[in-house]
Amino acid sequence: MDYERKVTKYLTPSEILAQMAEEGAELVQAALKLRRAIDKKNPTPKNVGECSDNLT
Repeated sequence: MDYERKVTKYLTPSEILAQMAEEGAELVQAALKLRRAIDKKNPTPKNVGECSDNLT
């Protein structure tokens, strides 16, 4: 059974979309945090390496 079928066996399409939105929001946050670490105009306590790892 492929991954997609495993997920749809347990989650409704609505729940899948909600999870995708949540993961997308986390990706956006990580990208913004990395940007802050790189340009240092709005400092963050995390360094570039940590932020890059979080983005990945």
